[in-house]
Amino acid sequence: MTGLFRRLRGDRALWFAIITLTLFSMLVVASAVGVLGIRYKGGEVSSYMFKHIIFLVMGFGVAYVVHRINPHVFRKAANIALLLAIVLLVITLVHGASINQARRWLVIPFTGLTFQTSAFAQVALLIYLAAQLSHLLGRIKKALQDGRKPEDAFSLRELMIKVIIPSSVVILLIAYADLSTALMLATITFIMLFVSLLPFKYIIRIGAVVTLVLALFIGAVMILKVGRAETWKNRIERYIKGEPSYQVLQAQIAIANGGLFGRGIGKSVQRYFLPHPYSDYVYAIIIEEYGLIVGIFILILYFTIMWRSIKLFTKANNRFIGLLILGIGLSITFQALLHIGVVSGLFPATGLPLPLISMGGTSILFTFFMLGMLLGSSAVVIEQSEGDGQTA
Repeated sequence: MTGLFRRLRGDRALWFAIITLTLFSMLVVASAVGVLGIRYKGGEVSSYMFKHIIFLVMGFGVAYVVHRINPHVFRKAANIALLLAIVLLVITLVHGASINQARRWLVIPFTGLTFQTSAFAQVALLIYLAAQLSHLLGRIKKALQDGRKPEDAFSLRELMIKVIIPSSVVILLIAYADLSTALMLATITFIMLFVSLLPFKYIIRIGAVVTLVLALFIGAVMILKVGRAETWKNRIERYIKGEPSYQVLQAQIAIANGGLFGRGIGKSVQRYFLPHPYSDYVYAIIIEEYGLIVGIFILILYFTIMWRSIKLFTKANNRFIGLLILGIGLSITFQALLHIGVVSGLFPATGLPLPLISMGGTSILFTFFMLGMLLGSSAVVIEQSEGDGQTA
């Protein structure tokens, strides 16, 4: 393991968490896809596992290549990436493939593969936010050095045009088919606004306006009964009444059956009752087979990603790199916590996979792309800290 770390750039704790989660993914998915083998291939699961392993290997390849690229290359592409994301999201709403009652995918021509445009939009938005906010943060620090107030560095109108409106467009386009991801990105956006030293009164005003717009959007969807309005309504009503949905109930049974040490590898029973036990409810299978102890260890690994991201953010001399690290760390960890919260019954049911563990396709590649940027950015911070005689 030590020899491997020497050939990789970036934070070792991050590499350890990523590699461990990915290796564990192979074990848990191998068990969870048994239900697919029984339903569609007479018990044969090797084809599903082969595809999953191929995507994991490709993902590692993507992460390795990306982590060798100077992070500022992505900064230069931020505007184009966000514009492309908006175009793809609009195309998805009009012509996207509907899978599991959600229009979130575009079919890649000649491959038969589907491409979840919200995954690309998430990457593009994080890069764009880091680029725009780092520029504004630089102006704020210059204003403070000159004895001026932060709000003297730029106007609220400029902030709305350059940051809030483009971000809101992306979030609302995602929300139509994937509300949970949209709400997660909205939360991350506000955290990044807050840590960028923006005047608090600006953040309050923006928060009020964005919350109102999002509420009106959700209300309009519910009233007009378009998109996933009925699904939202049913899930929220069940959650308020304390009535777990079928899938959440099965997940809770799996957790209860797992206990402290689990049933044993490959001995899950609830995988035959849970919809998508290999993706949306994979954490329940982890607890059932490996027990609460392993489940807590998995949670610690995600918190390690968050902890190291915060640590690196505070050490970063470059504003863009620091914000990019924080945004990616928040994205990976929040998604994991939402997944675990849904499986545990703490949140209404959503369709969020568990990063690095759930079976997937192109979504795995985008996750590794983000992690590649995180690792490459961490390498820059560590090299800068070593040059300054500090510890990252």
